[in-house]
Amino acid sequence: SPELDASGRVVGFIAAITDITERRRIEKERARLTAILENSSDLVSTSTLDRRVSYMNAAGRRMVGWDEFEDARTHVIPELHPDWATQVICNEGIPAALEKGVWEGETALLTRDGREIPVSQTIMAHRLPDGTLEYISTIMRDITERKRAEEERARLTAIIENTSDLVS
Repeated sequence: SPELDASGRVVGFIAAITDITERRRIEKERARLTAILENSSDLVSTSTLDRRVSYMNAAGRRMVGWDEFEDARTHVIPELHPDWATQVICNEGIPAALEKGVWEGETALLTRDGREIPVSQTIMAHRLPDGTLEYISTIMRDITERKRAEEERARLTAIIENTSDLVS
């Protein structure tokens, strides 16, 4: 702003300068991490303490059958899973994450059209510096192919075991 003398003539300026180097660094880091999340092939999401979804990346949206503009905040965790998986998540996964910080296990996603997708799931509890729980996040990886391979291996093992009983 201009600095004026007694006659109203501009004799100088007063200015404030703010160093935004740190803010720019943080913005670049946030953009980099967002790009990683959005380009991951795994579902990555966060939820509020009342189990309302607050964010889901593009891969997760595709897995559950949402379009890219669907508001994640209109969904709750239980509607994204079959009943048995919701029980595991709510009775085992979340309590363990709250106690230990992280939980890993196998559950399943439920797509919009009702198809069940087996997933390996990690649930993490995120706390503020004072220890207050801020939000919960999860990463889920589709393990459909692994499950099929395990079933095929079990089927072939059963055939071989039954065949060996016939051969002396």
